[in-house]
Amino acid sequence: MTDDLARAFQRTVVDPGFVRLRAAGATVVVGLLSAVSAALIGGLSGESLDLVVLAVMLSLSYTQERAGATIRQRLLGAVALPVVAVAAGGVGALMVGLPVLAAVLFVLAMSGAIWVRRLGPTASRIGTLVALPFVTVLVAPLPVRPSAFFPLWTALVALVVVAWVVIVGVLAQRFGILPRAVVPAPSAAPRAAGKRDHEREHGRGPERAPGEPAPRRALVSTRMAVQMAAALLVAFAVGYLFFGEHWPWVVLTAYLVSSGNRGRGDVVHKGVHRVLGALGGTIAATLLALVARPGDAAIVVWIVIVLALALWLRPVGYGWWAAGVTAALSLLNDYSGVSSQDALLVRLVAIVVGGVIAVAAAWLIMPVRTGDVLRRRTAEALAALSAVIAAGRDEQELLEERGHDFEVAVARLEQLAPTLRAHRAIRLRDRGGVHRADVVELVSLCRDPARRYRRAVREHPGVVADGELRAESVALSRRLGALRRTLAGRADDTDVAARRVVVQEGLRDPGAADVSEAFVELLDLFGRLDEPIALLRRARR
Repeated sequence: MTDDLARAFQRTVVDPGFVRLRAAGATVVVGLLSAVSAALIGGLSGESLDLVVLAVMLSLSYTQERAGATIRQRLLGAVALPVVAVAAGGVGALMVGLPVLAAVLFVLAMSGAIWVRRLGPTASRIGTLVALPFVTVLVAPLPVRPSAFFPLWTALVALVVVAWVVIVGVLAQRFGILPRAVVPAPSAAPRAAGKRDHEREHGRGPERAPGEPAPRRALVSTRMAVQMAAALLVAFAVGYLFFGEHWPWVVLTAYLVSSGNRGRGDVVHKGVHRVLGALGGTIAATLLALVARPGDAAIVVWIVIVLALALWLRPVGYGWWAAGVTAALSLLNDYSGVSSQDALLVRLVAIVVGGVIAVAAAWLIMPVRTGDVLRRRTAEALAALSAVIAAGRDEQELLEERGHDFEVAVARLEQLAPTLRAHRAIRLRDRGGVHRADVVELVSLCRDPARRYRRAVREHPGVVADGELRAESVALSRRLGALRRTLAGRADDTDVAARRVVVQEGLRDPGAADVSEAFVELLDLFGRLDEPIALLRRARR
């Protein structure tokens, strides 16, 4: 398993062709152009600094939202972004005169953005647009004193951000800086699959055996929304009462730790990393600010560098993103001249308190078990792999769609890997060395043979459908079905036949050798998945 872990780590950390770094650079360019545009608009409105901060946060939010979105979702996001910006600007205005009302509206907006995930992929993407614009009201370096026309200025800034995102994206793809985006064509099957995925993720929960009653639990999205609301309400109260003008750091950390909740274990793991990252980012920003004065252009350069590095390293670990964002916000405060070195200790304490609040909410209020999320996402990945094998045999025109679905399912499953590996490192139970993290790593290893299988079928149509490997493909599907039934608690003696898959030698069809090799590798991985899958089914925490 050590080799498997090394491979998974390499896939996570290595950035072939610096694709992630180039994407981060493009995002930073969008942020800079948006900031300059907002400064020009602010010159007319007299609210330059607030609009610049808003522009940078919107550029980050909208760039992330566009990734993997369909044309329809992108258009809807472009329309929704100005509306979200206006709402965020209104809440920011209330932070000065009516802070309690502003806090309530802020909590409703952030928790509501999580609650709407049950409505489907499009609603989820709109929800993601809410986060960073509303976080802007926490990080504005000066008290917000907007004029009556401030909502109109924020809407204009949002439209400018949309324009720069599109322009930079098109030019970057045109000159080969970024890969061309592949937008899936609309069809009934993907829509149905997307609906099922959201039902599993935010509704029905893990697969159940026939006749097994559904657990009387609130929907996952509801529980996550309630946790976020509770964490933010407590953070606002504690911040207002004990931290004075530094209250935003408590709320900001509580949000960062609570967001993207994939189970209570995941919240603890992210909480530790994000608090440590935020502490490191604050200290680094303080040290950088020692060599610059408020208003010094060098601080702006450091902000750009920090954000680029944070975006690049974000997939590697939560701590890097938290460190980068916190450092950038600290530098922004230093640039505006409202920060002081004496505030460092208070800021660090506020960050720790915010992290503790978020972890407590995740564990004590309607907790989401990491094991439940792992079982659900494993079931999704195995079902998607089964569809890939069947498509190569019976529905070759859908093979690429099914392959894309499997890649997405594996990526979602791998999001749980850091938490599970950390648990394995500190608490490996005496079960023959088997751990739940093994499931993630073994399913991830299925990706390469699945790709080779798709390529062979694409280059040699009919090699499975009409060739000598059809029977083996059916048997392999049965073997995969046995794993899925074990995961759902429905394994029985009839599954034994599905375990015997014999791949023929001396195959005559072109490309059959490639398919045979992929089948052999998948069969080996399925065998190694037996015990971890059984453990995953038994594990209840």
